[in-house]
Formats: sequence, structure tokens, C-alpha cells
Amino acid sequence: MLRKFEEEVFVHYRTGVPEMDRQHWDVLQILVNVAECQNIESAVEQLDLFMTKWKAHLDDEEAYMKRLKFPFLVEHKKMHENLFSEYAQMKTTMRNDRFGDISLRNYAKSALKKVLDHIDHHDQQYAHWKP
Repeated sequence: MLRKFEEEVFVHYRTGVPEMDRQHWDVLQILVNVAECQNIESAVEQLDLFMTKWKAHLDDEEAYMKRLKFPFLVEHKKMHENLFSEYAQMKTTMRNDRFGDISLRNYAKSALKKVLDHIDHHDQQYAHWKP
């Protein structure tokens, strides 16, 4: 599944900033792993890893934007905070086994889509920024 994802989808979301692209790929791989988990315990473990990698990525990305003197850094940081809070809430929901009618696979797909949308609509802006 990851190979197909890499070849058919991720290639369209590259920013052209090698370190950011590598980190994006790492967090997206983890979300694909969440979708493939067979139980909530495994999924929460993968989600913990995702949260750790995602936070490190956000810090690195914000430092990169600061070095670029990217004019929309404050707004971008706010989006990061909102996404991180949303993922933290989802993880809490999973951990408390209150997943409701949403399947694990649908959750992972939704999270994956949010990351891809963020890369496509927001990270592409800093990727093309020339100070």
C-alpha cells in the first residue's frame, strides 16, 4: 500500500524542500500504518509515534520558515497548533475507546487527508517563497 501511495499520491505533494518532504513522508507513512492496524492498542501506539514525529516536524518547519523570513509564519503556526490539538483529541477519543461509528480505517484516512491538504494548501506557500 505504501509503494502505491508513494508513486501515485505523495509525488504530487512534494514541496521541493528535501528535509520537509522527508518528514512529511515519515508522518504520512505512520498514518498509513494506523489504517492497517488490527486493534485500537496498536493504532494508539502508532498514533503516539505520529504525534511525536508530527510535533518535531512542526518545530522544524517553523524554524525553517523563520530562517526564510516567511511573512505568514504566525498564521501558519496557528494552523499547526489547531491541527496538533485536533489530533490530540482524536488520540484521546481512541484511547478512551469512544471511537463511535467511525472505523479505524476511516479515521486514518481522514487524518491523512488533513495532512495532505495542509501540505498542498499551506506548505507549498513557504516552499515557493523567495525572500
